[in-house]
Amino acid sequence: VGIREPGLVLLLDFSLCFLLPYSAFHTCSPMDFTCDNGRCVSLSYTCDYTNDCGDNSDERGCPFPTCNPDTEFTCVSGRCISAAFVCDGHNDCRDNSSSDEINCRQRTCSSDQFTCPTWYPGHPRCVPSSFVCDGEKDCANAADELQNCPNRTCHMNEFACANGLCIFLPYHCDRVNDCGDGSDELHCTYDTCSSSQFTCGNGACVSNYYTCDGENDCMDGSDEADSLCITPQPTCAPGQYLCKSGECIPIWWKCDGQSDCGDGSDEPQTCPPRLCPIGQFQCQDGNCTFPGFICDSEPDCPDKSDEDATCSQKTCHPGQFQCANGLCLPSSYVCDAQDDCGDGSDEPYEVCSKWDIRKRQFNRNKQEHFTVFDLNL
Repeated sequence: VGIREPGLVLLLDFSLCFLLPYSAFHTCSPMDFTCDNGRCVSLSYTCDYTNDCGDNSDERGCPFPTCNPDTEFTCVSGRCISAAFVCDGHNDCRDNSSSDEINCRQRTCSSDQFTCPTWYPGHPRCVPSSFVCDGEKDCANAADELQNCPNRTCHMNEFACANGLCIFLPYHCDRVNDCGDGSDELHCTYDTCSSSQFTCGNGACVSNYYTCDGENDCMDGSDEADSLCITPQPTCAPGQYLCKSGECIPIWWKCDGQSDCGDGSDEPQTCPPRLCPIGQFQCQDGNCTFPGFICDSEPDCPDKSDEDATCSQKTCHPGQFQCANGLCLPSSYVCDAQDDCGDGSDEPYEVCSKWDIRKRQFNRNKQEHFTVFDLNL
């Protein structure tokens, strides 16, 4: 777990805690801010002058006060610091770029200070002379402990570096060059990360749950890399069209009058008007269908315009029966015990029950006629 304090990152390993299932791409909780790149950071980290998201979206649109140009310096993050803090060898802006220490002139240390020969933003250029040979690395490259320092006996909880520096024993074989000469990382046997851990770029192991949480838990940034935390945008092969749903279709299917994407994104309103071939019906949405499909109680147009209100005004030809839904059928289909209309209007009980009695009577009379005729023979 990463606990942030100004200028301090404290890493705690709660190995006995229950770990949630690992997922690099996740939905942020109500207590988190969703960055533009998909990362989650605590709501308290928004507008705190620190680029916690990595894309600065947590600091965008914040009501930062305007710095006084006479007495203050405006950091890249928007923070205001005293103009006296600029180029003092410390990252007073507390931003990723150390913007108050950029383009600084060579600084001359005072007589009671030691000049670090190699300087990096965020590290001091000048340190008190009393810090030299005190067993602690104050310069970025530990130059303050490489000045012919007298041999020092390291404490039992310290590791003796080859250059005479003493470092805390837990710093030995932690994949970080704490000695300055790399001797604390020589002949080390590093553990292999378990399945519940993420292997950092520097070889360190952190819990899978710490990846993409907005905290640099690996200390080299690999657990917050864009390739790991940002969902890649889908792409299609040349000659294909990318639907909003992420599906790829042939590019010639776009604006062809058919919704091939499934979400309609290949048939936007910007498609040019499309005319149907002669002999076909044009739907209101530009699609085409056969005239015989109009008012057949089956929507063939995607917008159902072939079955609109005008179907109820349709008149059938002589010798046809008009269903309640407007469909025209041969009159012989009425009362044939088949729902040809689809709405049952060609099989009304009141009519068909009487029709069935008359039909049976007709068949009976016809049988009697043939019986008498046969007897006369």
